[in-house]
This record gives sequence, structure tokens and C-alpha cells, in this order.
Amino acid sequence: RRTAQLVEALQAVEEAGATPPLPQPLAPEVLVGWQAWAAEQARPGGASAEAHFLLGRLHRALQRFREAAACQDQALARDPDFAPSLYERTILVARDWLDQYTREFERLATERAARGEAADAAPPARTELEARDAALPALRARLGELIDRCEAVLARRPEWGAHAVPLLRVGAAQQACLRALRALAG
Repeated sequence: RRTAQLVEALQAVEEAGATPPLPQPLAPEVLVGWQAWAAEQARPGGASAEAHFLLGRLHRALQRFREAAACQDQALARDPDFAPSLYERTILVARDWLDQYTREFERLATERAARGEAADAAPPARTELEARDAALPALRARLGELIDRCEAVLARRPEWGAHAVPLLRVGAAQQACLRALRALAG
């Protein structure tokens, strides 16, 4: 019953665009209740991989990215081959990498402008940005590792591509996204 409620709430958040006020039944006390339920599921024998995945998706829809990552990590601790959580974790790391990359690009552009360099000068190479921020190559490496893991699981367990529950499906669209991220992260 809780899983069904969480799926319905997640669909409501995604349909509403995750903008306040939160759609019902997402009052803050309800979210706290779901967090407690997911924590309870983490006990031995609990169905925590799916519970933590769903809670993580809810957090991501609400733009609570740190909490979303923690939930996906908990799901993967319970089941390292849980493809939906591998995919979600990959997306969250890609988001972190792209955000950090963008911030460093903007810092460099600001420095160049302050030096009077032309705005249409060649953009910096990835190596130049990564030399300025040690977090960038580490995030890119983590992204590559997650893509490899996700693709390996999907190759071993193709049933994830046709899962009956759309939120748990890691199908053609998600696999295309993984390929695009791999190309982007090079």
C-alpha cells in the first residue's frame, strides 16, 4: 500500500512540475512518514531497494538532490544490480558534473572578460577546466563508472528495459540517455 501511495505521489509531483505548493498528499508530514517507512524497509529482509529508489525519485522531483543521491545509494547497498537506482545515481552524478563544469566555465569566462579578452574567443578545452578544478575529473570518472555499471546490468538483465511499472523501467529512452552522457563525458 505504501509503495502504491509513493508511486502515486511521485507521479503527482512530476505532473505538477515539483513547484510549491506541493500537490497532495505531499504535506511535509507525509514526506517525513515516507522517509520513516523507507528507513524501516532498510532492516534485514525489508524490500528496501525499491522503497529507497522511489523515495529517491521523489526527492529528485522535489529538487532535493543530496537526499535523492543518499536514497539511491541505500537502494544500491541493498541490491547493487537494481537498474533503476543505477540509472538514477548516474543521472544525479551527471547533474553534479555538469553543474560544476558550468560553474568553472563561467568563472573562467569572467576572468577572461576581466582581462579584456574577446567574448567570442575560443571556449576553453575540458582539460583546461579540469586543471582548474580537481573535482571535475573525479566526477567525470565516477560518471563513467556508473554508466559502465548500468550498461553491464542492463546487458545481464534485459527485463529492466520492459518492466511493467514505468517508474522502474530502464528502457530505450534511458539507454539512449546513457549513450549521450558517455559521449558528452568522453
